[in-house]
Amino acid sequence: MQVLRRGMNGIPQDIVAGADSLLGTPAINENRWPYSWLEPRFNTQYKQPVASIAIPAISASFTEVLALKVPSGFRFVLRSIMHTFQSSIAGQFVDGSGELLWTINVDQPVGIPNFSGFGLPDLSNMAEQRGSLRDGPWQLEGYTVFDAYQIIRYNIRNVSSGAAGAPNFTTCGLFGWLEPLLDTSRDS
Repeated sequence: MQVLRRGMNGIPQDIVAGADSLLGTPAINENRWPYSWLEPRFNTQYKQPVASIAIPAISASFTEVLALKVPSGFRFVLRSIMHTFQSSIAGQFVDGSGELLWTINVDQPVGIPNFSGFGLPDLSNMAEQRGSLRDGPWQLEGYTVFDAYQIIRYNIRNVSSGAAGAPNFTTCGLFGWLEPLLDTSRDS
């Protein structure tokens, strides 16, 4: 069995036992304030994708506005969202009417049967705008963290709105940061 020695007179330590003793400790989980899902740490990369499309035609299915794939070696911490309706014609959409529905889901492509994906709790079939272009994004509370290779999609569905096509647009955004899975910055 391989051992590490701490100096000439140190007690040998089993590598596997040493690594196993760290599991479940703050050294690995960082499960203490400031929590990594509330405050970005050193070495994080802000990610703020925003996209706009013309309101789609009335349909039974969703239309993808924005997709974010979490890259290898990272987690994505989602802190805020934004979806808005813009039009140069007054009275085209009423918040809460249910004519337009926005959904954020994970690993659930549009038009493909749902085998492993899921809609985010309280962020599916949202009938009102959240956040605004003027006032900024809508803050999320709690732990909303996604693993490498997961794809977060922002979709819209036109249920019954006559506001399809230009000059009627929706803008959607995901706001947060990418956190390295292995942070070696503390080792130096």
